[in-house]
Amino acid sequence: MYGIFLTLPDAVLVIGALSSEATESILEVAQATSTEAPITTPSPREPAPDISSTVPPTSQIEPDLSPTPVPSPVPPPGMVRVEGGGFLVGSDLLGASRPPSPQHYEQITTFWINENEITNGEYEKCVLANACSPPSKTSSARQSEYFGNDTFSNHPVVWISFKQASDYCKWIGGNLPAEEQWERVARGREANTYPWGNSEPKIDSANFAIPSLLNDVKAIDSFPKDRSPDEVINMAGNVSEWTRSWFVSYEGNLEPFDYTNALRVVRGANFQTDPETNYIKSFFRRGYDPEYGYLTIGFRCVWTP
Repeated sequence: MYGIFLTLPDAVLVIGALSSEATESILEVAQATSTEAPITTPSPREPAPDISSTVPPTSQIEPDLSPTPVPSPVPPPGMVRVEGGGFLVGSDLLGASRPPSPQHYEQITTFWINENEITNGEYEKCVLANACSPPSKTSSARQSEYFGNDTFSNHPVVWISFKQASDYCKWIGGNLPAEEQWERVARGREANTYPWGNSEPKIDSANFAIPSLLNDVKAIDSFPKDRSPDEVINMAGNVSEWTRSWFVSYEGNLEPFDYTNALRVVRGANFQTDPETNYIKSFFRRGYDPEYGYLTIGFRCVWTP
C-alpha cells in the first residue's frame, strides 16, 4: 500500500483531501488493482537473488500527506480591503427619472481599492516602463508643467482617458472599479450621502470649487476629512474618477437610457464642482466619452483575488 503512495504522489494529495471512509475505499481499490513486478522462479542451478538489502520493508515507508503549499495572492501596494456583502445603491431623492434612481440593493464580493487617487508619480512609472502612454496634456488648471514635475508627483494624474486608466490598473494587476464598488466605498454600508456621513460639506471637507481659493488639483493628502468609512481618501473632491461601467439606467428608472459602447460612468465630484449642487453627493452618476482625457478626471484601481 505504501509503495502506491511513493509512485503516485498525486494520489496521495487527493486522498489527503477526502474523508476517512472515502480514503479507506480508495486504498482498498488501489490494493486490489495494483500490479507488482513478476517474481521469477529460480532454476535449480541458479540461487534466488537476495533483495532484502536493497528494498526496505514497506512498513518503514511513511507517505507524505501534507498539502502542497499554495502562495496567497497579494493586492498591489497602497490598497485597502473592502468587505463584501449587501448594500444600498442609488437614491430617489432627486426624482424617479434621474440617473441615481431607483435606489436598490446590490451584493458584491470582497475587494481591495487604492486608498488614494493614482498620482503623477505612480503613473509616470508606468509610462517609463512602456506599459502606459503619457497624458494627453501635461498641464493642470493653474500649472503649465504639472505631469512630469517632481513638485506635483503626489498629486492625482489627470488628462487620462478610460483606456489609459485601464492600462495602468492592469499593469499593477488590478482593474478599474465597477461603479457599484466605487459607491460602496464612498458611502459605506449605511448608504451615506457623503464619504464622511450625511452632514453638509464645509470649506475644508474636500477639494471643491470654493470661490475664495485658487482652485486646482491638490496633493492627495490635502483634505483628510474627505475620508470614507473604509478609510479611502478623496472620493468627494479633488478629481472625479473613471469606473469600468457603461452609463446605463438602473432597472425601474422612469426615463430609461442606455449608453453602452458610448459613455463610461464617472463618479465623484472635483475641484471645479460647486459644493451646493447635487454633483457632490456620492450617489450621483454621469457619463463621459471614454476616448478622451479630462482636466477634472483621474482614477483609482481595484483588485479582487
